[in-house]
Amino acid sequence: RIARFYEERFGLTIPEWRLLAVLAELKKAVSQDLGRTTRMDKVTVSRAAIALVERGLMAREGNPGDRRSHLLKLTAAGEELY
Repeated sequence: RIARFYEERFGLTIPEWRLLAVLAELKKAVSQDLGRTTRMDKVTVSRAAIALVERGLMAREGNPGDRRSHLLKLTAAGEELY
């Protein structure tokens, strides 16, 4: 029911909603951490993250600790939505 509510009200899929919820707590994370925390596979995390970035709810920034990955964080719009 909750997933249907978020999809109808905000246009978010379950994976997108889960990423928003986890990032609201962690503040910043790499995709691998999000996959472990949400128990979603890397393809699902990647697709959800791309969709959220395109909607302006999440931002990607360089990861100083590992140039092969990016840190993900909520934008102001993503924080408002959550």
